[in-house]
Amino acid sequence: MLRTVSLPIAVTLAGTALAGCAGSGAGGDVEAVASAFSEAIRDGDGGGACARLVPKAQSSVESGGSSCAQQILELGLTGGAVRDPEVWGQWARVHIGGDTAFLTQWAQTWRIAAAGCRPRRERPYDCELEA
Repeated sequence: MLRTVSLPIAVTLAGTALAGCAGSGAGGDVEAVASAFSEAIRDGDGGGACARLVPKAQSSVESGGSSCAQQILELGLTGGAVRDPEVWGQWARVHIGGDTAFLTQWAQTWRIAAAGCRPRRERPYDCELEA
């Protein structure tokens, strides 16, 4: 079940002290979902990328009658190597290429809640895609 913490708060918390809070075991699952998302972006598979998003993130991408699968490829996300998964509770952070993505547990799996995120000094991350 998704916690009722709004994404901006979670993204802000993720940018603060996470050291020592990472969960064990879930990092591999987070990394697998992030890798599938990254590969879909690199391969131009908008449908595959959107399948890894939480529903609210999918609908946030849709605009002007265009589907998530069409629009997500226009966001400038580049994909890349997935590294440094950190898990705390129902939230996770992973680096994809030069950007950061945030994931949440959704229907007994991990889904992307925000991607293409870049840190800003003492402010929440700036994300190309977020729920």
